[in-house]
Amino acid sequence: MSVEANVQKMIDDLNSALVDAVKHDKGNSAAGTRGRKAMQAIKADAQGVRKQVQNDKNNWVKNNSLLDSNIHSSALEWIRSY
Repeated sequence: MSVEANVQKMIDDLNSALVDAVKHDKGNSAAGTRGRKAMQAIKADAQGVRKQVQNDKNNWVKNNSLLDSNIHSSALEWIRSY
């Protein structure tokens, strides 16, 4: 799932949790429990997004480093051919 899709899911989950937050503020303790559970799930989703972004960044750096070394090798071969 893309980072954008994960963030949109978290937004949707927060909007759903808002209903229980309003009920909690009016004294409904069961709604408070549901809200806490929703917040825990959103926290886990946010951590997953952070990990995905970090892994994507690391892979891009790694792939660009490999690309740079391949370009460097090709340039050296070209120079040596003259």
